[in-house]
Amino acid sequence: MDRLLKGQVAVITGAGAGIGKSTALRLAEQGAHVIASDIDRDTARRTADAIIERGGKARAVTADVGERAQVFELMDYAVSEFGALDIVVNNAAAVLSSPIIDMDEQTWQQLLRVTLSGAFYGTQAALRIMVGQRTGVIINIASAAAMAGEPGLGGYAAAKAGVVSLSKTAAVECGCHGIRINAVLPGATATAGLVAAVEASGHAQEEWTRQIPSARFGQPEEVADAVLFLASSLSNYINGTTLVIDGGVAARSSSPRFNQ
Repeated sequence: MDRLLKGQVAVITGAGAGIGKSTALRLAEQGAHVIASDIDRDTARRTADAIIERGGKARAVTADVGERAQVFELMDYAVSEFGALDIVVNNAAAVLSSPIIDMDEQTWQQLLRVTLSGAFYGTQAALRIMVGQRTGVIINIASAAAMAGEPGLGGYAAAKAGVVSLSKTAAVECGCHGIRINAVLPGATATAGLVAAVEASGHAQEEWTRQIPSARFGQPEEVADAVLFLASSLSNYINGTTLVIDGGVAARSSSPRFNQ
């Protein structure tokens, strides 16, 4: 049985760790040639090396997604190395927390620059190549935080909500060119950042997962599986949607007992 992404070319930003790294590995397992991009040169290289060690094809690229020129160069590099651009996963984000009343200008601008502008530049640069190809898939990693208020995440949630709206608009504008654009909204996922936050809080993990119907954190690999589905031909008629991966939190959030 052929692999789902055999010979396709995929660019993943924020591929050095967490969801981005898991996604890069998963797409490579299914035959994609991967450009693993991260602002951290060493982590991007480790991801690419892991793919190559498993028999895949990969390149590591250092890029700051908040810089438009660097993002356009990244997409052009994928074409120059592998001959096409089939899949783009805009995953890179800034994760900074602050109550809205206390948030300084630097924090706000950094959240927008990396999280929202990074997704915009990645989408725009990819589209300029994919429109000519008459095919392509873009998957923007948003967050379940975009759907509801969460203390301390006002800036992050606003940026991620922008990513959702960007994805929907791009899907409407470019579906006629054979391009699909969707957004994935992970909930609490056991990345290194979340694990560190749990440890710093002094609360047991069970306290954090108490309101998750699945009673646990998600794993980066589970988000990667959802990205794989949206990147593959299994989802050919799925365009402009949001796929929430949160263990059921959104399903129960309207319950009057949710916060009890």
